[in-house]
Amino acid sequence: EGSTPISRRPGGHTPSTLPHPATPGGNPVNSWLVLHFDPADRARPEISGWDADPDLDGLSNLREYFHATDPQNPNPASPGLRIMNRNSLSQPIVLTYQRGALVSDELGVLESSENLIDWAPLAGESFDTRIESEGSLDTVTVEWFPQSQQQFFRLRVRQPHP
Repeated sequence: EGSTPISRRPGGHTPSTLPHPATPGGNPVNSWLVLHFDPADRARPEISGWDADPDLDGLSNLREYFHATDPQNPNPASPGLRIMNRNSLSQPIVLTYQRGALVSDELGVLESSENLIDWAPLAGESFDTRIESEGSLDTVTVEWFPQSQQQFFRLRVRQPHP
């Protein structure tokens, strides 16, 4: 889709290449589907498809997979992007989100816009990424020095390839 991921994991491995015990071949996407949906539901895209929201909490299955939440159990709070504004232009804006530890780096792309119409991935040498792992979750923190004063941000989640 033309966007670049915001981080790479040490050692050159992305989580999609790591073994996962739930399914043969170690595919984390299939493991997640098997864990959360029975065979009949996996055959029904209106229940287990990436755009479906079987628990009606406002998070699609794609977002549930990315944030490592349960698509069958409503989440009271959306695990979206948290933004800490800077007090001055000499301080970075801090963007933080959580994702599943086995989710590939390429699935989450932080984007910025000055007008809410034209979006682009964060780029250049003006940002620093830190990933802290705890159990089945990674907390991704990005410190970024935007080029302009007015800036909007979003976390775009792309569909994984099974």
